[in-house]
Amino acid sequence: MTKKHTIIIILYCICLLLLVFAFLIGNKYNIPLEQITGDPAVIFGAHPITGIISNIGVLLWCATTSICLFSGLFLLSFENKKEAVFLISSGVFSFILLIDDFFMFHDYILYSFKYFIISQLITYTIYGLLLIWYCINFYKITLKIQLYHSSSCNHVFRTICYYRSNT
Repeated sequence: MTKKHTIIIILYCICLLLLVFAFLIGNKYNIPLEQITGDPAVIFGAHPITGIISNIGVLLWCATTSICLFSGLFLLSFENKKEAVFLISSGVFSFILLIDDFFMFHDYILYSFKYFIISQLITYTIYGLLLIWYCINFYKITLKIQLYHSSSCNHVFRTICYYRSNT
């Protein structure tokens, strides 16, 4: 069996496990499988664009997570450790925010269970501490990127102004 086939089998097993997990959770809490696997707007009779801004936010978190993790893992192969760790950390932090936004952890889940209560203040404190850690560890890279970005923008702006004044 090739590596490609192994990856495909693992992906199918993960999908199967997710369906089994959904089925078991549905049975435990008396939720029909159609409600677990269905679209919330259809299930609750909401307008199709209900929550569209939240959904777009989830898509942006997902894109950010994917790009950062892919780029970070790619840079690891070129021995760019600092930049790779920066991108991987950015991807992990974005992933945490993605999961929180998608599953409404800080809005509902973390403080609604009987034996598992975490207030929004604690959640925001943890996010704040993660952000402070991130800023302390990666401020040099962030400043380097911002300086590069602003110098690139200035160059493009000057080039556009130069061409407009000469035409």
